[in-house]
Amino acid sequence: PLATPRARALLRAVVAAVYHNIAKLLRSNKITTSTSERSLLKNLGSWLGQITLARNRPILQRQLDVKELLYQGYETGRLIAICPFVAKILEGAKASAVFRPPNPWLMGLMAVLRELYDVEDLKMNIKFEIEVLAKHLGIKLDDVPV
Repeated sequence: PLATPRARALLRAVVAAVYHNIAKLLRSNKITTSTSERSLLKNLGSWLGQITLARNRPILQRQLDVKELLYQGYETGRLIAICPFVAKILEGAKASAVFRPPNPWLMGLMAVLRELYDVEDLKMNIKFEIEVLAKHLGIKLDDVPV
């Protein structure tokens, strides 16, 4: 079904719109307080993971620097929105032949999440998101090198 040039062009346009809306939500001042914005961001993350990673398509750093996003989220106190978003993206790696463990890109992100998991005063819901992702991918957090 996605073999025709029109279908591929449509998919490219949809993916571009997803990246645009993700960027808009990430810039939003309400992202840490609005559950509806966080929910929308999580849904976009899940969708992005399904149309990229699950189909063995990379998320290019110039489109979305996932690792830097996690670091910025920690520094700015926005992890409550960013961590679940990233976890939903990475869930798409389970269906991938390329991006599932032990893929270096995925394991690098899991190492960052493991570092965050070990932060002493991290909110429980963020820890839970990381645990659920690790279980979903069939990874033990203790086995992820920091």
